[in-house]
Amino acid sequence: MASRLWQTSSVAAVVAVTLLIALATLVARMRDRAQVELRRRLKAETDERERAQGVLLEAQRSLAAVRQSEQDLEHALADRQAIEAQLRHAQKLEAVGQLTGGVAHDFNNLLGVIIGNLDLLLDGLGADPARAALVREALDAAMRGADLTKRLLAVARQQPLSNGTIDLNARLPGLVAMLRRTLGEDIQISTSLAEGLWPARADASQVEDALLNLAINARDAMAGGGLLTIETANAVLDPDFAAARAEVTPGDYVVLSVTDTGDGMPPEVVERATEPFFTTKPMGEGTGLGLSMIYGFAKQSGGHLSIYSQLGVGTTIRLYLPRSDYTDASEEALRPDNEPPAGGGETILVVDDNADLRRVVVRRLSHLGYRCREAGSGREALGMIAAGERFDLLFTDVGLPDGMSGHELAIQAKQAQPGLKVLLTTGYAGADLRDAAGEPYRLPVLRKPYLSEELAETIRGVLDAPA
Repeated sequence: MASRLWQTSSVAAVVAVTLLIALATLVARMRDRAQVELRRRLKAETDERERAQGVLLEAQRSLAAVRQSEQDLEHALADRQAIEAQLRHAQKLEAVGQLTGGVAHDFNNLLGVIIGNLDLLLDGLGADPARAALVREALDAAMRGADLTKRLLAVARQQPLSNGTIDLNARLPGLVAMLRRTLGEDIQISTSLAEGLWPARADASQVEDALLNLAINARDAMAGGGLLTIETANAVLDPDFAAARAEVTPGDYVVLSVTDTGDGMPPEVVERATEPFFTTKPMGEGTGLGLSMIYGFAKQSGGHLSIYSQLGVGTTIRLYLPRSDYTDASEEALRPDNEPPAGGGETILVVDDNADLRRVVVRRLSHLGYRCREAGSGREALGMIAAGERFDLLFTDVGLPDGMSGHELAIQAKQAQPGLKVLLTTGYAGADLRDAAGEPYRLPVLRKPYLSEELAETIRGVLDAPA
């Protein structure tokens, strides 16, 4: 009995141990499976988190790219609007320039008649000082009118330019000395001239006029006195700079800068500063042609004009002139102040469609000692030559009726009469002074209006020049 109980207990113990081992094995397996599942889930969560972070990062990059694109688009639109505004401004100036150029042309013809007759009157009043003084006063007024037409032509970019190679650094000391006397003691002048300055390609007299105008404007902006700084520098305008501005060509330029410590200008005034007849000065104290004339000169010369201004600080205006290909800047020689040369009985054919002006020219040339014939058109002049009349000089206006310009008349007249001397005259510069191929005329040109001394010297110079 006891033996059976012991056997039964042993069996139960073995079964219990076996069950415990099986349970422990099951628990271990379940634990391993749970750990594997936990690791799988952790890995999945980690992968999902990394994927989410990648998506978020990509979204942030895309958003940044969109924002950058929006900024680029805004900048592009702003640049385009700025260029369009500059283009509209340039087109407006061109339209006004064409109008003023046409007015200046007609006005020059009127002044030619007035100045010519006053010149003749003055020559005949040597014994009557009182009347001579009246005529001289009228002549001075007419010449001021001629100066006004010159300014109008500058605005229209049609003024006659005598471009040459100039050294700004060499010219500035003399100009600065003149400015010190002109501007007054309350304006201090400082200069900063760049070493190794390139030679510029421009009309020296127009550069001097531009500097004088800029200096006077600067003085007017510094009512209580101040500092005027004149600087020169070399500048290379790259394609990006040129693309952002109307009518600017990339390349090498010589820069003349004028800076004042005046009141400065607000943006809306800077935007209109180069418009013809725009001025902030009181009525009667400014024509509004100063900056517009300089702007027209800069553009006609192939250059650029920029204005930088800040209220309460001052203004800087930079005149960009094209770099010259020549390194030897030569200065023009001054002509001796001699008596006007008289004619030697030579015969001159005067051609002009303006009958009043033609008659005055004939009177002036006859007074100088020349024989004159006149024609109102190129075809009439060619008919006179074809009829056998011989002339020493053809003096013709550039703009003629009947579809024949003065230049075309000159070519045909020289073919019909070899050795014929030619002098052109015009009150309107620009495209009229270029042939059909766009090349400048290779004939001498006398600009209207002109005084008798200039007429006499030019006529004599052409007649005496070798054939």
